[in-house]
Amino acid sequence: MERLPTRSGRRAPACGNENCRFPQLFALLGKAHVTDLLFVLGHEGGRPMRFTALQRRLALHPKLLSATLREMEAFGLVIRAEKGGPRPRVEYSIPIPLLALAEPLERFHQIWEDASELARAPDGTGSADPAG
Repeated sequence: MERLPTRSGRRAPACGNENCRFPQLFALLGKAHVTDLLFVLGHEGGRPMRFTALQRRLALHPKLLSATLREMEAFGLVIRAEKGGPRPRVEYSIPIPLLALAEPLERFHQIWEDASELARAPDGTGSADPAG
């Protein structure tokens, strides 16, 4: 685990606990497509989605999607369920406790979009039309 410098110059855990996984969590969330997958799965309200549905929705190469989902599963961000039958399939969902993050993430996304729109406006008002 990465340690941050303290005032005394000693290195302390990033979140004050030797077992803290926050730095790894944020590193994973910063990887390509992880937040997209959380966003899509979160909007399903906890209902599982098949691998092929995720692939179509996000237009990702199967190997990239598989590797990303494997990493997310290892960290506990998604649940992988194998369904038997004549045509075996795999479904992914978000653990129920993580569904509580869907609404704040949606709000964060909306704030980000609004701020980005304001930054793109020539007059900083959010309107591309100088007349307002």
